[in-house]
Amino acid sequence: MNKIILIALLLFGFGVSAQVGVRRPAADTTKPLKSEADIKAQLISLALKNPQAIAAEANVQIAKIARRKAGSSALSALSASGNVNEFVINESPAANFWPKYNFGLVIPLDLFSRTRAEKRTAIETIKINTAQKQLIEEALKANVIIQYEVYKEKKQLLELQRIVTNEDIAAHEKAQRDFSQNRVSLEEVNKIYRELIASRGLLATTEKELNIATIELEQIIGVPLTTVLEKQ
Repeated sequence: MNKIILIALLLFGFGVSAQVGVRRPAADTTKPLKSEADIKAQLISLALKNPQAIAAEANVQIAKIARRKAGSSALSALSASGNVNEFVINESPAANFWPKYNFGLVIPLDLFSRTRAEKRTAIETIKINTAQKQLIEEALKANVIIQYEVYKEKKQLLELQRIVTNEDIAAHEKAQRDFSQNRVSLEEVNKIYRELIASRGLLATTEKELNIATIELEQIIGVPLTTVLEKQ
């Protein structure tokens, strides 16, 4: 009996130690970056909500309404009239010899030709507005991808220029130290300083160009670009 208890205690202790010794990997809370295909798809989706696309769709719907209205214009062109014979009203014996009621229907001579022309015009307007909508959507798709490529180029150029500028800053600081130790001439220090000034000027230009590219892209999609580029 004591042996059974001892074995059970040993097994229990082994299980506890095994659970303590085994460490589960921590959950990865980092969000994956979006792929280029996902970014471009989202940019296109946002571009198709551009006011130009909305207006183009509205023009198509207006043309369809005009088409339905043209189909019912024939009824509105008809006019009916009627009256009661005065002898019927006066209860005269002459009412037996005259029509008691008079009705009339006025149909314009050009009713059917005019209706066909209105329908045809409405149908062609739908075709034109639909084609314009497709052109606007294709232009927005192409434009948003082009602007995104421009943005990526400007961003990469800015990163490269920052590296060059940092190197020029380090070179200027070294030249100042060398000059204080009479290792380089003042002319050499000034030359390196002029290169640093030019580098900083290029850095400011590339920063401006990136900002412009970002604004132009955001103007198409209608939202801050960071909402598209952020992690999923």
